[in-house]
Amino acid sequence: MKAQDHIEAALQEFAKAEKANAKAQSEKQRRLAGRQAYEAIAAICEAYSSDPSGQTKFPPKIAQALGILVSNALAGRPTKSFRDLFATGKKSAPRLSASEIKVMKIALAYLQAVKEGLVDDKTPVKTVATWNAVAERTIHSWKNKLGTADIAKELFPEAGKADRAELIASLAKKCGAFVARHGRGYAALNARKSKSRSESK
Repeated sequence: MKAQDHIEAALQEFAKAEKANAKAQSEKQRRLAGRQAYEAIAAICEAYSSDPSGQTKFPPKIAQALGILVSNALAGRPTKSFRDLFATGKKSAPRLSASEIKVMKIALAYLQAVKEGLVDDKTPVKTVATWNAVAERTIHSWKNKLGTADIAKELFPEAGKADRAELIASLAKKCGAFVARHGRGYAALNARKSKSRSESK
């Protein structure tokens, strides 16, 4: 599926969220509609930024929504719908963003490439866990949540199967390095805390 097709699909979700918000009868329904809208915006931004050709059109309506969101945040008045993202009423882990899900799928695509014999790795789960600086059980939890999506074909549709495997292996390693520094894993969080403490001295 092309980037513009992903954007069109996400725009439909955004429109549904707007309708749901207009019909909402309770605060909970409004929060859910708001979250749906922001998830659609995140998906649109992800699709737009992943187009190497630079030909994909960015929807003006979403650009306007992002402009309002950022302007209000800079003025110290974040919109209520944005504040509602954090007002769940209970303590729970933040929901995964579109970017986080994509990184997880890339890691799982690497496992799939190994399973198909396209990449030689005797301990693929350990490899991916090391790249991302997380425990191996975390990788297993990603598999349980997302399965084994064929994201390699989605990202590199023009490449042959073997070439896609090589490209996904390289990308999985790069994404893992990013997660190791900026992700939610224990090692990444610890590193950021240590850096913050050292900078405050």
